[in-house]
Amino acid sequence: MALVKMIAKDELPFSFVEAEGFLKFMQTCCPRFDVSSRRTITRDILELYQYEKGLLKSVLGASKQRVCITTDIWSSIQMSNYMVITAHFIDAEWVLHKRILSFTPIANHKGDGIGKLIETCLIDWGIERLFTITVDNASANKVAIIYVKKKLANWSVNSMVLNGLYMHVRCSAYIINLIVQDGLAEVNHSIASIRNAVKSVRSSPARLQKFKTCVDREKISYEGLMVLDVPTRWNSTYLMLHKAVVFEKAFDRMKEDDGHYVNWFVEDEGEKKMEGPPSNDDWGNARSIYESRKVEELKSNIKELLMKLCNSYIGGSDVRNSGGFCFGDIHNGSSGGGGGGASSSIMYLILSQIAKDVLAIPVSTVASESAFSTRGCVLDPCRSSLTHKTVESLICTQNWLRSTLLGKQIIQPTQEETEFYKVIEAEFGRPIVAQQEQAAEE
Repeated sequence: MALVKMIAKDELPFSFVEAEGFLKFMQTCCPRFDVSSRRTITRDILELYQYEKGLLKSVLGASKQRVCITTDIWSSIQMSNYMVITAHFIDAEWVLHKRILSFTPIANHKGDGIGKLIETCLIDWGIERLFTITVDNASANKVAIIYVKKKLANWSVNSMVLNGLYMHVRCSAYIINLIVQDGLAEVNHSIASIRNAVKSVRSSPARLQKFKTCVDREKISYEGLMVLDVPTRWNSTYLMLHKAVVFEKAFDRMKEDDGHYVNWFVEDEGEKKMEGPPSNDDWGNARSIYESRKVEELKSNIKELLMKLCNSYIGGSDVRNSGGFCFGDIHNGSSGGGGGGASSSIMYLILSQIAKDVLAIPVSTVASESAFSTRGCVLDPCRSSLTHKTVESLICTQNWLRSTLLGKQIIQPTQEETEFYKVIEAEFGRPIVAQQEQAAEE
């Protein structure tokens, strides 16, 4: 079994067991070991896959855990299309897990076909409670999720959250990058001017010292100086601008007092060689990016959505299964019991369940795409004759064997933690508790 696991985990060819070097090694270290043939290894891989699948299936079935999934499609060198489905969930110990559930052929990229494979996978694994499906921005995925929502609606009232209103999660990594790049293009001149100004004062120790003198004369209190961004990393551009606007007056003083600073932006012939130095409009544009008003608006929207989720869990079987309130149920003091690895799970059963479901949502399809990143080793020309089931067994088994084991330890809250929870309950929990008590009476 250890040999079979090694072949699966390390993506070794089945013929490895018949290689002369390996056979010689085994004869030396363990002469009595009867090395299996490649045919036997193939059969053992399939048996190991079924065994590991049964273990994972029992864990998901016993916990009745709501899961999130990602999916993606890839074309192999065999000219076959494969679709991978990956489940994401947080266990009782607050460990985030991702497990490949399916790696199967798909005839085309049409929405109904994608939806049917997702449905088949959920039925096969006995997953009846789905939270989100994260996919890329292909139009077929919208059709697929509409199909899945229609089928889940017939399963049970608790198969989706808020009737699947937020089930479709588009790959945020891709979308955010497009949005930010388009937005930054509107103020590209200003960003380039500030970037060049930062480069100028960081170009030599002498210039940096002159800049520090200007900072001191403008009486700017600061911790550390500016950072340069990586233009292809939009978050680093934000950090650069966020830091640079603090030193706006120091840059203006450099422009007034240091001719070398101004000349740094000009060619010897007197023509501009780069954007800058920054003008008042440039600094104004920098301050407008990700302004606090918009941030507060988004925070308000998120808070409203979380309250909708809370009410949904209170009214659904999520609450009946866990037996707690949303923000305040101590549930008979700190007597414990419960299946949470983190003590908040015991004190706030419903809030912790919401947190587990929400924090497990993948914001991109990277988890599913990664299933293809090293698959050339599995589906190389030497393995092009592998059956689809053998391919799935190899990929899923490797993923499961490499993943962290599901935790089962229960940690009770300390006295200090219990006191902290009581304070939180006193400040935030009373309206929710009262609302729940009223609902129970009705």
